[in-house]
Amino acid sequence: MLGGLISAWQRWRDKGPRYETAPDAVVRLMHHRPEWASLFRREDETIRCALGDIPCFADHVGSSSVAKFVAKPIVDILVTLRSPTDFQAAIEVLVAAGYELAEREETEARAFLTRAFDDPACEGVNIHLVLPDSDYGLHMQIFRDALAEDAALRSEYQSLKIELAGRFPSDQAAYTAGKGEFIARILRQETGALGIDRLLTHQRAELDRSQLLHLAVLSLQVAIAGVAAYSVLVSAVRPLFDLALASLLLAALWLWLARKQRAHRGAGDAARRSVLIASGLGRPLSREQRLRIFDNFSVRLRPGVRVREEDYFSSRSAPGLQRLAEHVQESAYWTRRLQGASATFLYIAIAAIISVAGLFAWQTLPLLDTDAQVDLARIIIALFVFLLSTDIVGAAYGHRDAALALDRILGRAASAEARGYPEPDILLLTADYNATVEGSPVILPLIYFFRKNDLGQRWRAYRAAKDS
Repeated sequence: MLGGLISAWQRWRDKGPRYETAPDAVVRLMHHRPEWASLFRREDETIRCALGDIPCFADHVGSSSVAKFVAKPIVDILVTLRSPTDFQAAIEVLVAAGYELAEREETEARAFLTRAFDDPACEGVNIHLVLPDSDYGLHMQIFRDALAEDAALRSEYQSLKIELAGRFPSDQAAYTAGKGEFIARILRQETGALGIDRLLTHQRAELDRSQLLHLAVLSLQVAIAGVAAYSVLVSAVRPLFDLALASLLLAALWLWLARKQRAHRGAGDAARRSVLIASGLGRPLSREQRLRIFDNFSVRLRPGVRVREEDYFSSRSAPGLQRLAEHVQESAYWTRRLQGASATFLYIAIAAIISVAGLFAWQTLPLLDTDAQVDLARIIIALFVFLLSTDIVGAAYGHRDAALALDRILGRAASAEARGYPEPDILLLTADYNATVEGSPVILPLIYFFRKNDLGQRWRAYRAAKDS
């Protein structure tokens, strides 16, 4: 029963436009088939068995990898070898495994292998064999991800493919050439898709999601504390069990959201570290490292939303130690202010809670009988347990300590600037900044929104004073 429901849901999820060209056409297009993903997994195993001890990465690319999208009934697999010395051996073992070598490009060390199937639903498999840091392979992944993330782009590309298939049903070369300008345009737009702008966009998206989940976690802690406080007024057994069950469910939800919050923050922190190095030193990370970082991103970017390097950093210095130091200095300045504002807000909130609780107890205690006084005392104790269990007090101190640590980093940055940006100092400064930010509490939601304009003015004044 459950298996049938899952299969039905998968068929609905993968259902695409009911379009299909004539079966005898050279250029055949059809709606997405869920079995293409299964075929990729099967061929992945075949390729890895054939390659044996030759390490590689295998990615499903091409239109068949994009759900709800028309494609030729061919599965494209990008095989990225980890070592250039394995290129010739990989070709030989793949040919021995039944793949046909259709093309070999010596300039970029790239090979194209195929295997045909006698199946109209899937005519065959294409293997694109590339070496590490291959632009060809990188562009295939960039284009695939762009289609997967942008529905409007998929619709535009799909219309173009259907039009070209209608115009050139028997001319594969013309069909491919007709897509060239569109693909080139998207690749130009996505230049640096594994670079600084895209990393910044993911950083903002992951950290924003982390802040929202942090707020949800705090709200759940308030709810759990409220249930605990209310339970002191309940003496009947059944309602107490109901409250216990509610607390258990809330705690389980809290654990799940807290884990997701930490995952999003970890992904955002990894993006931040990468951005500082790539933008500051002008030395992009290796393709393998960038892909591993991108694997941790789970927030889907909104179409058309991109954080530009020029808008995020004010430094216009040439890539190098000075630019890296200026990035750390600017980031530390903004983060210090936001951490300080978060600490101030929590101090005010704690003082308000204690004041309201104390005032309420002082006003009502003389008017209550002994049993009511006991209940009130229990509620006040539950309130203080909440303050400690949610670590609001600890978070307030954490925000304050982070602001003080970042202030010291700003002082060290100014000292490094005065001494000509010595490399060991700048690298240590960058590491200490990252460690401070990652060890500090999450900046409270909406703090940046309310302080953005004020902090922008303060930062410009700070820069003007520093440069004068």
